[in-house]
Amino acid sequence: MNYADRDGFRFHAAHPGHTAFFSLRSRSKVDGTRNITVTRRFNRPDGGFGGVVAVSISVQFLQELLDDFRARSGGVIGLMAEDGRIVVRSPSVPEYAQAFSGGPQFKQLLQRHPVMDSYSYTSAIDGVRRRGSLRHLEPYPLVVLVSQSERDLQAGWRRELQWHTMIIAGILTVVAAFGRRAVKASRLLRAQVMQDGLTGLANRRYFDETIEQEFRRATRKGQPVAVIMIDLDHFKEYNDRYGHLAGDECLRVVAHAIQGCLRRAGEFAARYGGEEIVVVLPDADSARANTLAMRMQAAVHALALRHESHASGVVTFSGGVATCVPRPRTDGWRGLVAKADAALYAAKAKGRDIVVSC
Repeated sequence: MNYADRDGFRFHAAHPGHTAFFSLRSRSKVDGTRNITVTRRFNRPDGGFGGVVAVSISVQFLQELLDDFRARSGGVIGLMAEDGRIVVRSPSVPEYAQAFSGGPQFKQLLQRHPVMDSYSYTSAIDGVRRRGSLRHLEPYPLVVLVSQSERDLQAGWRRELQWHTMIIAGILTVVAAFGRRAVKASRLLRAQVMQDGLTGLANRRYFDETIEQEFRRATRKGQPVAVIMIDLDHFKEYNDRYGHLAGDECLRVVAHAIQGCLRRAGEFAARYGGEEIVVVLPDADSARANTLAMRMQAAVHALALRHESHASGVVTFSGGVATCVPRPRTDGWRGLVAKADAALYAAKAKGRDIVVSC
């Protein structure tokens, strides 16, 4: 099913924020029922529009809920839009009456009094004079009105009606909270899919997707992009001497130290494969990339992880740095990674535990 024509989808596609959007009495494409639908936007890793999460509650369910409340208290319970249109009312009204609009006077009343414990009005539906409690469910575009005819009003009505209003407000708050949890769950799932299980860094899939986006952005803005390729020195010998469990722990600790050197938004480190780590630095020139690579090298030295099969006696890495300002019809990000990889091999050829820039 295609929901691109829905008001909520169009709203979130045009608005980058995380404001909830309420569609009142929208008709389900699944079973044709009327629903109140709450939608929230979620973004792709680059901040672009990724889609919406929608949570719906049946209008029929709310109708039965309001009917149950009214059976105990009498009077009228209504859930309305800010302009006075009826969403749900007990007793129910025909379809034509649901389009009733309170006009500018109703909106002005809400602006002055978002909560009114005593509100008198004459119903435009049946002409009965009623007194009730009005509550604007800010920041949502919904209003709850609970009322009884002035003729039948009893001494204890105020406490009973306010209790009903609080219950309905609580239900709608739960609906909105569920929508927020659904968005968080979606973000958590995506983070897990894009994360390397051993090191906690981004995985190769995230790297491939994100560097391509960064290259397109840098090409549009004419900004540089830098890549640092990192490979732990004599890591096979480390595994042979201390075992693979120790090797895994070494990778985790080194990855954490490298990640801790990144400060700017958009910078990230990913596990490229085996003991190789790649660092992507958007809007970074050669000087910053080299400085950051040296800082990472110092951070790993400071760990002082014992490596008796290495001449230095501790775990070190070799690094290759490449920087470019992307232009249309160039080699693209793969060419930049290839240059950083070539610089890495040059660092190994020079004796390891150094950083080479190309």
